[in-house]
Amino acid sequence: DAWQQRRGVRRAGGRAARLAVGLSRLWIPVAVQSAGCAQHRDRPLRSHGRCESIEQPIPETCTAQSRNRGRKAGHQKEETEQEMITLRLRTLAAACAATMMLFSACKNPTSDDGRTKPRPTGPQFEKEGVLHFINEQGDTLRTIDIEIADTESERTIGLMHRRSMTDTQGMLFIFEEEERRSFWMRNTLIGLDIMFIRANGEVESIAKYTVPLDERSIPSKGPSTYVLEVIEGFCDRYGIKEGTKVSYQRTEEGNAP
Repeated sequence: DAWQQRRGVRRAGGRAARLAVGLSRLWIPVAVQSAGCAQHRDRPLRSHGRCESIEQPIPETCTAQSRNRGRKAGHQKEETEQEMITLRLRTLAAACAATMMLFSACKNPTSDDGRTKPRPTGPQFEKEGVLHFINEQGDTLRTIDIEIADTESERTIGLMHRRSMTDTQGMLFIFEEEERRSFWMRNTLIGLDIMFIRANGEVESIAKYTVPLDERSIPSKGPSTYVLEVIEGFCDRYGIKEGTKVSYQRTEEGNAP
């Protein structure tokens, strides 16, 4: 009897062990499958039927969600790369535009004959008359606009502090007496041709290419009543020389030498 009892216990223990192994084989795959998708993680396990549920694939909704997340991440990456390219192109275009503007600003604007154009700073030219250069044959060589200095204060200031002047402009100094004249370049920032003119309108002598800010005396060769200052190089460019005649008219009074 004791032997039969021990044999029954061993058989019962074996059946219990086999049942435990079977349950573990059923539980582990189902648990793994349920953990594969967060959406179905909390679904209760089926306690009936056979083990077909263990072999069921992951639901299509989970696969679609994974695919959508992948596509979305790819699209976001492409958009980020496109934004970076656009930003770089805009930065490059802005840099090119700034370089062109800087290059244009550094250029010195000149007129057709290469003389510097007037700048909008400093004293400005005011037209008060016109002056003609006439050669020995009576032909007009050149006509320019003039500013007239016929008072002591105007003659003292002259073209001081002017930063530029074109070859269509000049300043005519008018004196009461005909005598020897002497000029200088104090506070004069541009090079000049200075013509000393007799009372009859004939050019008596010329001082060409005077040095800006030079305080050395620039005298005439003989007596003169008028002195005309023009931009340096003017006389060589238009063939003005000693003996050339000049005639001027005021825009208001119409006087002439």
